[in-house]
Amino acid sequence: MKRMIVVSRSRLIRLAVLFLCLVLVIVFLNSTLIGKWMYPIQHRDTIEAAGQEFQVDPLLIAAVIRVESKFKEQNVSNAGAIGLMQLMPDTAQWIAGQSGI
Repeated sequence: MKRMIVVSRSRLIRLAVLFLCLVLVIVFLNSTLIGKWMYPIQHRDTIEAAGQEFQVDPLLIAAVIRVESKFKEQNVSNAGAIGLMQLMPDTAQWIAGQSGI
């Protein structure tokens, strides 16, 4: 004997709404627009140009800048590191000399 499962209309509507919300959350989390809103990249043109010139992924450069200075150009560490990527002045001079800047 087969047993039928009866689902009330209100329960079915709640399940449909829950499913729709789940789909929207997944789409929301995978959206590049949301990522750009949550993690804005300042100085994008400069970062992309440097990445292309030195063959480094621009997102890696942006990640280092975000961790080191949170895109605040005026940040100075307790050790004296400066700039977006928080370089020590001596290190920055050495890098500039090595790269011909």
